[in-house]
Amino acid sequence: MDEFTMQIICAIAMFLTTAIAGFAPFKLMTMISSNGVMSRRASIIMSIMSCYAGGIFLATCFLDTLPHLNENFKKFKKITSWNTTYPVPEFLVCIGILSVYVLEEIFTWIFSRTKKNQGSIKETEMLKLSKDNAMKLEQEMVSLREYQEVETKDMESNGEIINSNIEVIRSRSRSNSNLANGLIHSITFTIAMSFHSILEGIALGVQDEKFGIITLFISLLLHKGIEAFSVGLQISRTIAQQVKIVIATITIYSLMTPIGSFAGLILQSVNMNESWRQGIIMVLEGIAIGTFIFVTFLEVLFEQRNDSKAIREEIIAIALGVLTISGFQYFEGNFRTMDQQNIINSNSAK
Repeated sequence: MDEFTMQIICAIAMFLTTAIAGFAPFKLMTMISSNGVMSRRASIIMSIMSCYAGGIFLATCFLDTLPHLNENFKKFKKITSWNTTYPVPEFLVCIGILSVYVLEEIFTWIFSRTKKNQGSIKETEMLKLSKDNAMKLEQEMVSLREYQEVETKDMESNGEIINSNIEVIRSRSRSNSNLANGLIHSITFTIAMSFHSILEGIALGVQDEKFGIITLFISLLLHKGIEAFSVGLQISRTIAQQVKIVIATITIYSLMTPIGSFAGLILQSVNMNESWRQGIIMVLEGIAIGTFIFVTFLEVLFEQRNDSKAIREEIIAIALGVLTISGFQYFEGNFRTMDQQNIINSNSAK
């Protein structure tokens, strides 16, 4: 089997793994909820699981992606013979954080404009409804003036209708507001995680040796399984009632790593200066890590802190998430060290 065929098989396997792990939380939520509404116990369980996902993202940021970025920066300096003490990786991370912050503000502005226009229409409808009921009430009062008792009952009845209609409009407005906020967070979260997944796919796609492809594929497969479950959990909790949007979002996210893998194949096959290739990968990776850090703290951990249901259990869940990735990184590091030693021994034997 040649390297290209192996890359195609790995990309398909990555998509299937990510999709299955991503849809698992959504299926779990539909199983534990009754008529689309979760009980308090089920809500606490999902909150704890979300905190566990937050711990996974937190550890991935600082134990996996940042060290990898620093390694790539060292390679870039070595290739280009660029001697600098400027913290370029950290600067790229800052750009990523600011980029996703600006992006979220743009989405918020767009949704707020839409909401404002809808609110104006609903307010006009509410005023028209109130005027129509008031005119109807006045006509009834004129025609039935001699029956004071009947008039009073009609007034109260029409007043209740007006209040009832106003309350329905307000309730729908609050529901639309929550949906808009959920969509904004979901879109921002998905874009950030998709960007990160594309970079992981590129890292796999630029591998040109079978041993390197297999090693990185196994590592990514385990990592993406945990990460995809966490991403699916966050998306499902944010917009659980919008089934089509949840399915589309998780599917798009699942496609990002294979797309990145094909992009890596193209990047590897293009006749490009190695310093340019390494520089492009480093810049994209730095920005992706910045988006990852943003969603970890502001879209996952901060949101859970504001909606805390079981503080002690949630803190333990975050710690367990960190320990999961810590253990994974420890064994992965030992595995890579053994691989490098085997390569050195193989080259020495030749």
